[in-house]
Amino acid sequence: MPIIPWACAHGDAEWAIIPCARTTMLGSADSNRVIITGGGSIESFGPSPRHLDRGVPCTKVIFFDPSWEIELVPSDHLALLGSGRRTIRGKGFATFSCDSRDHWTENSFQSLDWSQHDLEELIDVVQELCQGKPSLRRRVEALARKLLPNHQNARRAG
Repeated sequence: MPIIPWACAHGDAEWAIIPCARTTMLGSADSNRVIITGGGSIESFGPSPRHLDRGVPCTKVIFFDPSWEIELVPSDHLALLGSGRRTIRGKGFATFSCDSRDHWTENSFQSLDWSQHDLEELIDVVQELCQGKPSLRRRVEALARKLLPNHQNARRAG
């Protein structure tokens, strides 16, 4: 019998799956690992977990698995890194902490989705930055041919 009664999930808990909603209830998930599915806008992650009618601070790892865009909208109860809204179009991981007063704060975010369009756009930007630097531009073009053989600049350079 434990000396201190447990009132939280501990260990490697199973992932809880929660659909995206304006108020996505993270605090009610009986896990510190949550998958958010679907799409739409999120303005709050709801109240913090409760124990004896009090809010309990927590940190949750979130895996975003959108079927269309999920947009995180900063509010009085949702603070994001950087400024403004975050639009999530592909899979990604984040960590959020909540105080006992229902304020959720983003600690980290990492997108796992690099589409071909993203790589093409990145290569175009790097090639523009290489103007007037022929040896560097050739290296970028070689990389573009390797990563994206159908990309317009890779075809043009080849």
